[in-house]
Parts: sequence; C-alpha cells; structure tokens
Amino acid sequence: MERSFNGRQMRAVTTACMAAMLGAIVTGGCSKAWITKEEAVVHDPSGLTFTVTSTSCDTLGNDLASSIYASDSSGSSPQSIMKYGPDDRSSLPRITLAGRTITIGIDSVAEVITQEHRFHGYDVNYKIAHVEYPSRMRTKAP
Repeated sequence: MERSFNGRQMRAVTTACMAAMLGAIVTGGCSKAWITKEEAVVHDPSGLTFTVTSTSCDTLGNDLASSIYASDSSGSSPQSIMKYGPDDRSSLPRITLAGRTITIGIDSVAEVITQEHRFHGYDVNYKIAHVEYPSRMRTKAP
C-alpha cells in the first residue's frame, strides 16, 4: 500500500529524523540503542575481580567497544582500566597478576580508547600484539 505525504507532513518527518540524528550525535551516537554484554569475569585469589564487557551501539552505523573493569574486595564500584575497539581478530584479553603487577594481553585491537596504568596500588601493564589505528590511542600517563 502506497502512502503519499503533503509538504507539511514531509517537513515534520524530516525534522523528527534530523532531531533523532542530532540527539544521537550529541550523546556520542549511543543514546538508547546500545547493548552491554558481560563477556567474562575473572576472580583472582588476591581479592581482585576483572570483568570484560562488550557494548554495541547501533544508532548511527555499528560501534563496538570492549571494556575491562577491575574491583577489589572492599566493595567499591568497579573501575574501568581499559577500553578498546575490537577488530575481527580480537580475542578475550588474558589477565594475569604477579605480585603487584596486573598484565593484560590482547592479540589484536582496532584502537585503544583508554588505559589506566595504576589500580589500587597495582601497576597495570599492557601487551597488545597489534593495534590497527595506533594514532588514536588516548592513555593516561603512569
């Protein structure tokens, strides 16, 4: 069934579409069309817990980001220690703890969005074999 719109209806539809697009741009493109999924949880005998999540946003194109959160046994809120854009070769990160050093290993990522180099008195080191877009890296100095 075909439907035709008059000029006023067309302007209203166009205005609504533009407002939705502007809202998506202003909110980072991910206003209400995002889904976060818990990919893995690692509990270390030291009391640290690491949670890996992936967030998919489908408002304007498809945007995928993975985050690694760390928390300790004090009950404080988990803190993001790394956020990155995965690529088609990304696997789940390997997280190890030796003494006061946390090491996060990842085979390949599209980009590194953020990295923390300290967490509650622990040093955080990263071993990323391949970064497709290294010029986009935004890390905080240790």
